[in-house]
Amino acid sequence: SISVGAAVADVGAEKLTPEAIEIEQLINQGKRLVEGGDLDNAIDVFNNAAKLNPNSAEAYYHLGIIYVRKNDAQNGLKFLHRSAALVPKNAKVRMALAVAYERFDRLDDAIRQYRTVIGQAPGTTDAVESEKNLNMLLIRQYAESGNLDAALALTAILRRDYSSDPRVLHAVGLAYFNFNR
Repeated sequence: SISVGAAVADVGAEKLTPEAIEIEQLINQGKRLVEGGDLDNAIDVFNNAAKLNPNSAEAYYHLGIIYVRKNDAQNGLKFLHRSAALVPKNAKVRMALAVAYERFDRLDDAIRQYRTVIGQAPGTTDAVESEKNLNMLLIRQYAESGNLDAALALTAILRRDYSSDPRVLHAVGLAYFNFNR
């Protein structure tokens, strides 16, 4: 999740007006509902926040995340795109968009988003995570297309750099399994 105002600042919010305070309260209420598993009511709350401020990147971000969790690709991607349009250089939003694309098997779109994060914020934690996710995704693509050399080269890099990461080990194991090694 992303924090209010810090990672996804609402466009045009210079001072805390009564409306801004209400939006922040709605965002916090929506987060609590999500934490409690009440996704449908959280959708209503985040929609209310977005109606109050159509430039609320955070409201759209949370709506996107909820719809992705509900396996609704159309709405999940729509709201994440809306958030990304408002804060195009926000790595958290781009990462969420990449993960959503990956979840819905739009691998080329996921790759583009991971590369965007890496290019916009080199050396950051988000860029490192994006690079790791990108490489795991590329291993998957190489394995599925039968490109043994490219897949094995990336598995060696990932094993070296992330030897204790279970997701990496799983991706590496699947690649070896696909090549009967």
